[in-house]
Amino acid sequence: MVDNPIQEEPLTADQNESFDALVADFRSQLVTYSRSIDPRGAEDAVHDAFVALRKRQERPPPVENPRAYLPDAPHR
Repeated sequence: MVDNPIQEEPLTADQNESFDALVADFRSQLVTYSRSIDPRGAEDAVHDAFVALRKRQERPPPVENPRAYLPDAPHR
């Protein structure tokens, strides 16, 4: 069995607060943008994008600029 050199670690309390603030600040803009591409699937796509970002932040290297990452994430 091969050891995985990428160690996933839970986010700290400060990181959780930052993530929650990002969701609160950016979610509605991202849904609006996503509706222009896929009106029916926008809410689900945005939810999935935030889930993917959250998972991505827990493994190195984390996304350095989530606001730049998120607009394309729902449509990957």
